[in-house]
Amino acid sequence: MSPESSSTNTTGLEPIYDKLLADVVKYSNLGHIIVQGDFNAYTNTKPDFIAFDNSCTSNQDDLQYISDQNIPRNNLDTKLVNNSGKYLLNLCKESSLRILNGRTIGDLHGKHTCITYNGCSVVDYMLVSKELLHIVGYFEVHDFTSLSNHCIISCSLLIGFIMPQNTPQYQLDPIPNKFIWTPEAINLYTLNSNSIESKNKFEQFLKSTFKDSESAVNSFNNILYENALKSAKLVKKVPVRNKNQNRSKRRPWYSESCRELGVTVKNYAKLVNKHPYNSEYRHKFYSFRSRLRRLCKYEENKYKKDIFSELYTCEKDPKMFWNILNKLSRQKSNNKENESFLYEL
Repeated sequence: MSPESSSTNTTGLEPIYDKLLADVVKYSNLGHIIVQGDFNAYTNTKPDFIAFDNSCTSNQDDLQYISDQNIPRNNLDTKLVNNSGKYLLNLCKESSLRILNGRTIGDLHGKHTCITYNGCSVVDYMLVSKELLHIVGYFEVHDFTSLSNHCIISCSLLIGFIMPQNTPQYQLDPIPNKFIWTPEAINLYTLNSNSIESKNKFEQFLKSTFKDSESAVNSFNNILYENALKSAKLVKKVPVRNKNQNRSKRRPWYSESCRELGVTVKNYAKLVNKHPYNSEYRHKFYSFRSRLRRLCKYEENKYKKDIFSELYTCEKDPKMFWNILNKLSRQKSNNKENESFLYEL
């Protein structure tokens, strides 16, 4: 949900919540409901159920009606309920959804889910059908990081899976080893295959009788494998690439200044996570993060300009020209990764 004052809210919040309520009613016929996201709603500790709904006398007119249970919840956000909060609470009452924030193991106090330069708030919620409350293991608001203004929220459901007793166990074949086939190895393999020893093995193979096709294939493969061992170099393990090298190739423009500023941003993110009410820490965090974003964009644009200038100076050297062009192609293929990196910052 966009904030109430956002320019994208041209039709207001009511049509959006009406559409959400229609979807909840539609999918309730198929099963239970979980709704999770950023609602930009302040709900304080107002009830998401119909208060004083329990009655000692049964209603004879509507036997299908089930009274709401009084389940209080906590909330560290003391802001007054806004319009989006009112719509959200009414949605819960109309569709029998319940808020997990502040009433579930893992977040019994209603921890802040959004920390900005001007304060903290609880605007990210997870709503579940009240029939699911007894199987919710925990609900957690994760620590604040430099990746976003919002904290990750997650929950676990205590669902038991029954495995069938007579399930067949399949044993997968190991990954075969690899040979390095150089031109010399290929020529040597041809000589070994045409040798008298190999011909005798092939003749013996043709004269043999096998119980099934699998044993015949294995016997034939053994002959080829022995010739390959005599001809080419066997590589048992594939070398593992260094993750740090891959990371540097993805962002060649990420300079030492960017790295140092990124460390500062992460350090202030840790301080904000420990002291969310400290305005000085919040302001410094967002100030350094803005500087890091601008620096990253500057370094990336500078890197691209340097490549283009190199292209103009190597017109008479085709090899260097294509090397630089391939570098640009790799940069373009990783453009989405760079964009997501800048967005996270």
